[in-house]
Amino acid sequence: MLIDKNGKVFGKINIIDLLVLIVLVAAIIVVGARFLLPKQKNTQTIEMQFYLEEVDEWVADKISEGNSLYDGTYEVDLGTVTKVEREQSIAWGLNQNGEYVQSSRDGFCSLTITGEVEGQKTAIGAKVNGEIYGVGHSMVLYAGDAKLYLRVHDIRVKE
Repeated sequence: MLIDKNGKVFGKINIIDLLVLIVLVAAIIVVGARFLLPKQKNTQTIEMQFYLEEVDEWVADKISEGNSLYDGTYEVDLGTVTKVEREQSIAWGLNQNGEYVQSSRDGFCSLTITGEVEGQKTAIGAKVNGEIYGVGHSMVLYAGDAKLYLRVHDIRVKE
């Protein structure tokens, strides 16, 4: 018989102990497989553009192609800067009639940063290292030596 009158399997181990041992071995196999097996990557190369209406020119000088991009909000490595574009800064203020008007300030510029990011393009934006980004997403972005407070301007799969 497999289980004797004392409830022991093969006369040596209690049935409850055997069940606990089986569950423990199964848990070790599942955890080991999760961490040791190579992960399949379902990623695409995505171009993300980030936009900032106004930044000091000396901060913009710290950003160049090849710099790393890091999301300081979610602490996520994003990718690499592929293009930096500067234009006239965009500032809004009240005129003498109490109307909001657009202007530009000396020593400042607007900035568009394009970067290559490994992630998945989704119906609602992009998923990068577990975080979801969408156009208009406000964030803290580190690029080169600069820390910027900006928004995601565009997301597209690189062709």
